[in-house]
Amino acid sequence: MKDIAFRNLIIPPLGILLWAISALFLIFSFIACIVELVDLSDKYSTNGIILSYTEDTESGRYYPIVRFKDSSHISHTFTDATGSSAPLYSVGTIVQVDYMITNPSASEVTTLYFRWGLTIGLCGCAIMFFVLGYLFSERLI
Repeated sequence: MKDIAFRNLIIPPLGILLWAISALFLIFSFIACIVELVDLSDKYSTNGIILSYTEDTESGRYYPIVRFKDSSHISHTFTDATGSSAPLYSVGTIVQVDYMITNPSASEVTTLYFRWGLTIGLCGCAIMFFVLGYLFSERLI
């Protein structure tokens, strides 16, 4: 009898707490989405080609050297700021490049994960905490 009273006292507030955490993750996901959209608002996308890699001897990281043509068909070459412990792409691979017309040297190689990974991850956490909150509220756990 004592166990049931304790369970009825703890489980409903725990479900509500999990729903509140879910709401926070959803808000953070929305903010991350807005930040990415604002970042993309002044950038253009095009395809580039991996020319080679440069290695940072201190960190042992490889940074791709990429060439692309902007909307005016002017060729630009840049070294991507995102490095990795092993080359991510083969030389000659076509990649998506985001660039600003005013500063093409500040371009970056982008992927779905790089661009939207944080937003998708936060949204996934929101869904997970929502489901856990539902399960605790309905006393299914």
